[in-house]
Amino acid sequence: MGHSAGDLVGKFCTQRKDKCKNGQKYKDNAKKGLAQSWPHQAHHVLCVASVTQYISTGVKIEVVKQTDWCINTVENMLAMPTWKTLMEYYARQLRQKDLAPEPEFKDIPLHTYNHNSKNGYKWEIDTEMQSIAKKANKATEKHKVSSANLKKDLDSYRDDMRDILAERGEREDGTHVEWLRGYAGRASAKWYLPFSMADDDNVEPRSFPLKRSKASMEKVFKLVKNLIS
Repeated sequence: MGHSAGDLVGKFCTQRKDKCKNGQKYKDNAKKGLAQSWPHQAHHVLCVASVTQYISTGVKIEVVKQTDWCINTVENMLAMPTWKTLMEYYARQLRQKDLAPEPEFKDIPLHTYNHNSKNGYKWEIDTEMQSIAKKANKATEKHKVSSANLKKDLDSYRDDMRDILAERGEREDGTHVEWLRGYAGRASAKWYLPFSMADDDNVEPRSFPLKRSKASMEKVFKLVKNLIS
């Protein structure tokens, strides 16, 4: 399961709608904080499909109904670039013969790279959601109040994953420098790491996606040589 429409169970919302029952607009929330508009996809840090499958339908219904939590809040949304975002931005800058400006999406992994791959980002979320669901159900069996704990566990893991995604975008020398090196025909051995959403052990290696002539690479190198050293 990759993406799903989500669900609404009492106060617990995982609806993927332009405006969910809680009044949250996930696409707008993903854009909040951006200094300028750039082509992106709206990413749920805790994935809709994962939370729906393992929490909405995996935790005892009386606990879910009482948990006031929404998947579409600003805290759970992140604007992420795609391969197309990269290609178009750097092609435009190359036409202007100015590759120095760093894009606003610098050091943000690509939403289209290892999101749904085997042992990729969603697999990580699935694994943790199963663990949180098990904990919540066990607490219920012991007659402990667990709706507040469920919300706390989800929020804590969400915040951790936001930080982890930020760290992944800074691997090697970050997305901007690694892309410039590849553009100039000097791609690092693991240039692809900061672009992937997966952890180091589960990133699918890629060859640099652009083939350029020697003359073209030399031209680019002159533009970026002081930026990629």
